[in-house]
Amino acid sequence: MTDPLIGRTLKDTYRIDAMLADGGMSRVYLAEQLSLARKVVVKMLLPSFYDDDFIQLFLREARICSQLNHPNIVSVLDFGHTEDGLVFLVMEYLEGASLADIVYKEKGLSLPNITWLMEPLCSAINAAHQHNVVHRDLKPGNVMVATLSGNDTTVKVVDFGISKPMHEENLKHTQLGTVMGTPGYLAPEQIRGANINHLADIYGIGAILHFMITGEAPYRGASREVIMAKQMRELPPPLSSYSLTDPACEILQPVVYKAMALEREQRFASTVELWQAFSQCLRDAGPSDTPTAPDNDPILFNLVCQGEMLGGFTADQIRAGLKQALRFSDAQLSALLSKKRITIKKDINEQEAKRYVTLFRHHGLVVHAEALDDRTRVVSPQARSTSHSMPQTPGSRPISVANFVQAGTSPFAHNVPSSPQSSQPSIDGYSNPAHRAEPSYSTNSPNEKAGSRTRNLWITVLCSIICIASIAIYAVPSWRYGITDHVIYGIGMAQPQRGVSHDRIQLGMSAAFSGSARELGRAMRMGAEAYFHQLNANGGIHGRTLHLKSLDDGYEPEQASHNMSEFLDNENGVFALLGNVGTPTSKAILPQLLENKMILFGAFSGAQILRNDPPDRYVFNYRASYGEETAALVHYFVSVLGITPKNIAVFYQDDSFGRDGLTGVANAIDQYGVSLNDLSTASYQRNSTRVMNAIALLRPEIHHLEGVIIVGTYPASSRFIKLMRINGYQGHFANVSFVGSAALAEELRESENNGGEGVIVSQVVPMYDAYASGVLEYQQAMKQHFPTEQPGFVSLEGYVAAKLFTMALINAGRYFTTEELVDELERLNNVDLGIGKPLSFSASDHQASHQVWGSIINQQGEFEALDLEKVRLE
Repeated sequence: MTDPLIGRTLKDTYRIDAMLADGGMSRVYLAEQLSLARKVVVKMLLPSFYDDDFIQLFLREARICSQLNHPNIVSVLDFGHTEDGLVFLVMEYLEGASLADIVYKEKGLSLPNITWLMEPLCSAINAAHQHNVVHRDLKPGNVMVATLSGNDTTVKVVDFGISKPMHEENLKHTQLGTVMGTPGYLAPEQIRGANINHLADIYGIGAILHFMITGEAPYRGASREVIMAKQMRELPPPLSSYSLTDPACEILQPVVYKAMALEREQRFASTVELWQAFSQCLRDAGPSDTPTAPDNDPILFNLVCQGEMLGGFTADQIRAGLKQALRFSDAQLSALLSKKRITIKKDINEQEAKRYVTLFRHHGLVVHAEALDDRTRVVSPQARSTSHSMPQTPGSRPISVANFVQAGTSPFAHNVPSSPQSSQPSIDGYSNPAHRAEPSYSTNSPNEKAGSRTRNLWITVLCSIICIASIAIYAVPSWRYGITDHVIYGIGMAQPQRGVSHDRIQLGMSAAFSGSARELGRAMRMGAEAYFHQLNANGGIHGRTLHLKSLDDGYEPEQASHNMSEFLDNENGVFALLGNVGTPTSKAILPQLLENKMILFGAFSGAQILRNDPPDRYVFNYRASYGEETAALVHYFVSVLGITPKNIAVFYQDDSFGRDGLTGVANAIDQYGVSLNDLSTASYQRNSTRVMNAIALLRPEIHHLEGVIIVGTYPASSRFIKLMRINGYQGHFANVSFVGSAALAEELRESENNGGEGVIVSQVVPMYDAYASGVLEYQQAMKQHFPTEQPGFVSLEGYVAAKLFTMALINAGRYFTTEELVDELERLNNVDLGIGKPLSFSASDHQASHQVWGSIINQQGEFEALDLEKVRLE
């Protein structure tokens, strides 16, 4: 569905143009302040958080930022309510990149870059602390490296959304015990729920420093809970354990560890003290070999205009061009064309002056760059003297964001195309504009023969131009496809498809990115995107790149149905769904999906409802079913381990997912002459970890139980396993793959009694660290596109599903419909992806793989392969 706020103007001042981000409490939009024709950012509180405490929290960010008048803190321009009750705040627009994106791309920063960034970061937080404000969510994503005029960059601290004046009481969200902040960067006292002070931000700066040096987060884990548990008991790994981009950064180890001390009293007392310690480390390391800036000051220029128009342009053409390119208002355009001397921009460098002059001339207006008489020094905003500035440290180097800022995203950052009416003059030639050359051809030739020669010449030239243009169009795929699309669609040989444009194919994924199954959704998306990134880097498919639109359903069926309506939107919808996570959510969307004839491919679910016989035409599965997984586990328990069938229990999630697994166990155990009624069973509710009732039901049977099959997600499963061990259970545990293997292993690894060793998980892909060809290809894609993430079973499944689906897309060609793609999928036969047995579909079988692998947690808490057909040798 189209966002109703797009195109709306708030308070007759701010026109909302596009959505930039969708957060937990708010949405962030790109907007234009009409009165000044400048870009701004509008942050809008989501209606679901409309109560007094959340509104107060939201507006507190505006109040705090308006008080913190500092060059390295994002500026809030306006805030309030609309007539219909929408709560918003307006902030300055920053063009650049987050520190998180920069460091991930560079895999760590150099010491001069870190030095350049630390001073303004410490200065900004010091200013906040002097106003008794604690940020509480310092992390790389909340530090921006923003561009200024020319090539200068500056540092901005953003998102004071959960910041708090120290004298104010906590609001409802913290009173209820909610942990506010980002795991890995929030201080241990925040995790404990203790009252916090400015020392929590000192911890955050230390964690950011560790991230800049190593290129990795200070702590890693498969879930928020695991990461926070590590923070509570240990410091991050030493810098010497990493392969650093700049080994010189290892001198900063004492600063990192002192800033991130577990007990806040052991940290630096202030940001000034932290910065002094940082500077002392640099001085102790000796003189910097960073080249210093030349002594000569650059010449600055003023950009002026007197309304002079280039020949061949009309005033209306100039107005239209400048209004579109530079977003000038009517009043500003009238002033530019008034013949009066107007100063457009002051104190700009030579490179900037050249760019502006060329840009204006391209649209028909002459402007001049006049050198200033006095040689004024260009001062970076970082070097401005403020009451909050840190002591200066030599050897710093600004961070460039040139690779992150796309041309044309800023009103004064357009790349000017070359054109016959615009040359590239030198700085000295700005006062003598080159007018557009008008070709003049005589129609009164002396004789007809001369006229005939002229016509023939121009026909030849025209034919040559057409030939050259045709060759160029064919040589550039985007041009070729653009023209052929226009023809093919225009004459009706193909029909446009939802989610398919001339240069991209949009697919959808509804999955849990919050709640108990969030790690499954995140990993599945990551695996699919790793393959799509790899594919797009090599040119995509038939001139189109593949993209995944992922929406959070929280593992709740109602939200999944709501997401489906957005996927089906004719303008902003998707062509097909890929990698949806969960049985109850898949069951909820299935009627809508079938009714609208949309493909659901490779869902992370082994549910029988997705495996009807004969299969639903638009539903395709990669993985083995839950029935096949549970059958393999029951077979392993009984035939390999020799467990008495009646001594097997089942712990399951009480919904369609869990009951599907329960049915699989019943079918498998029936082969051994045992009914499900003969087994002990217990359940728990979805999206919860309330397992005590299940423990109470199974406690009387614990001493004769030999094996428990678990059909659930990792939070409930890990808690159940720990409590069963505490209650004296000595038998085996086996989970189906949906549990989330990596998160389960890490949760159990935190157990004091090493409760993870020996826990079995069935898998629908081979070991993620195997040396099989297909697995090695997956590992390489993950390393390239998600270098800070560990490979895992779920992301490998996402990668395989994306690759298998893409093979059918390639076979379908550039012009295809849903029906044609279904036919191509059903024709995939004996596809060898290098992960085991070949994969196949047919009109009567929409499940590519029926293979089940085994895995088991070893003494080190890591997974290793387990052959479910053979007895494991101890």
